[in-house]
Amino acid sequence: MVRPHLRWLSDESVVVSYTRLTQKLVNGDPITARCCETRIWQKLSGSWKQVHVHRS
Repeated sequence: MVRPHLRWLSDESVVVSYTRLTQKLVNGDPITARCCETRIWQKLSGSWKQVHVHRS
């Protein structure tokens, strides 16, 4: 994960956006792929729950 950013919408909801890095070996060579993800978390019944995720 790189460049995480949190944006509080209220005391009970937050948007988290970041770049997700995935690494794997292809023919013995390391390959790094990246994508942008956004997750929305909401405090429900006293605990945080992820209520939405978007990947592009």
